[in-house]
Amino acid sequence: MDYNTCLLIYLAGFSVSLSYDDLSYNKVSTQSHTYSGTYMYYSAMDAVDRNIATCMRTKDIGVNSPDRTVWWKVDLGGVYNIYSINILFKNYDGRESRQRELCEVIVYGCKRSGMYGDNCDKYCPTNCKDHKCHIHNGTCYACQPGWMGTTCNTKCRDGMYGFNCSHQCSSHCRDRSVCSHVTGQCDRGCDAGWTGLFCYNECINGTYDCVNNCSGHCQNNYSCNKQTGHCDTGCNLGYTNNY
Repeated sequence: MDYNTCLLIYLAGFSVSLSYDDLSYNKVSTQSHTYSGTYMYYSAMDAVDRNIATCMRTKDIGVNSPDRTVWWKVDLGGVYNIYSINILFKNYDGRESRQRELCEVIVYGCKRSGMYGDNCDKYCPTNCKDHKCHIHNGTCYACQPGWMGTTCNTKCRDGMYGFNCSHQCSSHCRDRSVCSHVTGQCDRGCDAGWTGLFCYNECINGTYDCVNNCSGHCQNNYSCNKQTGHCDTGCNLGYTNNY
């Protein structure tokens, strides 16, 4: 039994036991150049037709040939979760001139995005970034913002948020509440004197609690306290802080 026969038996067993999708079958294929034989035309598509009797072939290559390098490629038509790439070469007996032949290139994976498992019938964990996970065990390559762990099912710890849980919440969320573990926004609002979705911005001068105007009677025209509205430096003559 020659090498080709052994390899083909292995692949047949492989495809039966694991029902991954064939992603490369009859997909658009191209190559650097094509050998034109007397009786056959060796197209790049011959490597994805699932007929082992047909193989792609390039022109002769080598030191004395015009073409010293060759390439072959297939466009899968999308971004997929790939399990394996199997390549069947021609069984050379040493008499052929120096060409390159691929008889079949079989790319196994899942056609449906966000799926994994031997039959591509399991959904990747909800919080995997871009809904992509390891095709065999379902672990996430990365998590969506706000989540961590191998399957991204653990929230960021309190006070942290975002991608990889690497950002700290603002210290000015209302009543020391924690921010959203996903966006970092202070969902309960800001402490007095602070504003914005993330509570990073102080109230503008002349206001307190960011919505009320200062009295205008603080001593020496100073602005009032941005949190309480009191004139911390004192009041102009005739005015008092007792209000």
